[in-house]
Amino acid sequence: MGITGAIPSVIGELSHLRSLDVSNNNVSGPVPTSVGNLTRLESLFMNNNNIYGTTASIFSNLLPLRRLRNLDVSYNRIIGAIPLAIGSLGQLQSLKVSGNYISGTVPPSIGNLTLLEHFEMHDDFISGEIPLAICNLTSLKDLDMSVNNLTGQIPAELSNLRNLEAIDLGSNQLHGGIPPSLSELTSMFYLVLVQNNLSGNIPPAIFLNCTVLGLVDLGSNHLFGEIPRAISSTEGCLFVVLSLYSNNLRGTLPRWLSNCTRLMILDVENNLLDDELPTSIISGNPYLLYLHLSNNRFRSHDDNNLEPFFAALSNCTSLRDAGGMWEHVSSGLVPTSTEPFLPSWLISELASLGLLRIVLSNNALKGEIPPSIGDSTNLGELDLSGNMLSGSIPSSIESLAELRVLSLQRNRLSGQIPVAILGRCTKLIRLDLSSNRFNGTLY
Repeated sequence: MGITGAIPSVIGELSHLRSLDVSNNNVSGPVPTSVGNLTRLESLFMNNNNIYGTTASIFSNLLPLRRLRNLDVSYNRIIGAIPLAIGSLGQLQSLKVSGNYISGTVPPSIGNLTLLEHFEMHDDFISGEIPLAICNLTSLKDLDMSVNNLTGQIPAELSNLRNLEAIDLGSNQLHGGIPPSLSELTSMFYLVLVQNNLSGNIPPAIFLNCTVLGLVDLGSNHLFGEIPRAISSTEGCLFVVLSLYSNNLRGTLPRWLSNCTRLMILDVENNLLDDELPTSIISGNPYLLYLHLSNNRFRSHDDNNLEPFFAALSNCTSLRDAGGMWEHVSSGLVPTSTEPFLPSWLISELASLGLLRIVLSNNALKGEIPPSIGDSTNLGELDLSGNMLSGSIPSSIESLAELRVLSLQRNRLSGQIPVAILGRCTKLIRLDLSSNRFNGTLY
């Protein structure tokens, strides 16, 4: 249960208090006016409660706290706009107001908080453009304004924030291009601009100059052109996540991906890529969790042999999902350091996992389904629909006892349907073999 009830007014009598933490409880009610008497307070954590009230009343109570460095009121029931008076809290180093009902625009007085290092205002109802005043916060290390109603363009002046390590502006209504000037943020390792209306090319200089870049999510925009062909160092590639799904990207996958040995998520589905299946990328990435290639024009190396690709899949012990959509990892999560990108506890957890899904639908795959598909014994879904596959269904599929979905429709498969599939794959809930060239009888 934790602490319940309202913060008592008597709290204001603790005149020597420097830190107050009531986070992650069931505290309810407004912030008492007496909190303003705590003039020596440096840290105030009230996040994850049921505190309610208007931003005007809450911040007016906090304005006397001129020594306040850390303020976290995220995930409560606070309503209203951020007041201009926020700029009076000039000692703030961390300001977190996410997950409330905060609306309106960000006041220009935010630019007065020149010591601010952490600014989180995600999952609110903020509207308007990103104020240029934010570009004055030269101490800022992470900026998260995701899941709001922001409009306009991403300010090129964000490049003034040379200490910036993480940017999350995902799930807004931003338009225009990605400013090439972001390449000047050489400490940036986290860039999330997913689910906006951004267009234009991905600036190659960002991949080339941001030497510690490890997580990039630009999915669900209107980006076109090629994926940047070069990064700062192919030998020291730090990419853990590269998500570019649902854009209009063309060309091939860059070869430097084969050297990204920490890569866990590669999502390029729903683009216009025309390339060979990335066997070398799978082979070179032992910790790959998600590989999403659907709805492109991927093909096998010699148009007839899929065996190397599927063999690489079956040997990739950490791979959980080859295809489909993934729940993007931003969600307000900003990493706190660049090392290690891959925690040892996570590696040990992944070591025992096997491939769960293969979804390579709507590409340009030719050749036969290789018998080695039966080696992925944990496979729950196999979707190769909408390709140009020929030959027969390999009997090894009957070894996939966990298979629930088998979608091979709209190919050129022929021969008889292995009836053993129906007898041994007892967990099947969807089987689609339509629009092929099968013959024989089902018993």
